[in-house]
Amino acid sequence: MTSKPTAVVSGLDHTVVVVRDIARGKAAYEALGFRLTPEGRHTVLQSVNHCIMFAEDYIELIAFVGEHPSRRYLLDFIKRREGMAAMALKSPGIAATKAAWDAAGLASAPPLAFGRPVERPGGVRQAEFRTVIIDERETPPGRTFACQHFTPELVWLPEYQAHPNGAQAIDAVIISAEDVAAIARIYGRILAVPVPAPGADGTVSLPAGGCRLVVMPAARLAATYPELAALPPPAYAGARVRVADLAACASLLQARGIAFRRTGNGTLVADPARSCGALVEFV
Repeated sequence: MTSKPTAVVSGLDHTVVVVRDIARGKAAYEALGFRLTPEGRHTVLQSVNHCIMFAEDYIELIAFVGEHPSRRYLLDFIKRREGMAAMALKSPGIAATKAAWDAAGLASAPPLAFGRPVERPGGVRQAEFRTVIIDERETPPGRTFACQHFTPELVWLPEYQAHPNGAQAIDAVIISAEDVAAIARIYGRILAVPVPAPGADGTVSLPAGGCRLVVMPAARLAATYPELAALPPPAYAGARVRVADLAACASLLQARGIAFRRTGNGTLVADPARSCGALVEFV
């Protein structure tokens, strides 16, 4: 019997939206009212990115300029479609996170250290990270990994946290599943949290720091988000993004000619064709 891990991760770090063309992805999310960081380049991992920064978490848009063994899952994903392919959780220490996941019987790769240059006043500095990736066979919706930041001051830059659409945080990550209970148990083990009973609609919501992982029956997802009815489960659908003022956000989208839908709860769902295949729901 495996022991229960403690202090594995402290919440959501970021979501990963894989795109084929990083310039087009940047333009798409800027049109939605987000302010994106300048292009970053992971020189060893052969990828480029832009980030949408909030106070505690962020959305990463990523594309590839070459191949690296650690990117194989994402490179295969982008051959099929664009969209949310991965989720990173905050690690207080990668060695401790890996040990806890090992104890929980979760297979993971050896820790990986990498970085990217960041231009700052006074010169270029290096943002440094260390990650550990759970084997994707353990997480059918997509890649799940932990990330430890050694230079958070080079990632959470204040000048990129004020967004024209008023976005403040990732409220929830939406996961589509045919077997909700099974998928919820997997993420309960990863987060080291109890798995609550499903709600009346069959959805299970797991706490992940200030965010939630919402595991939703595929039929319910299709009814709630008909724009994603063709998404094959299990899969990461995307994110709910908390904004300061929904009315102001709607006005900005209307002024920019961005297609969106108002839900019965008053939230705003952007056309996934305008957000590179990933759900973006403003709440």
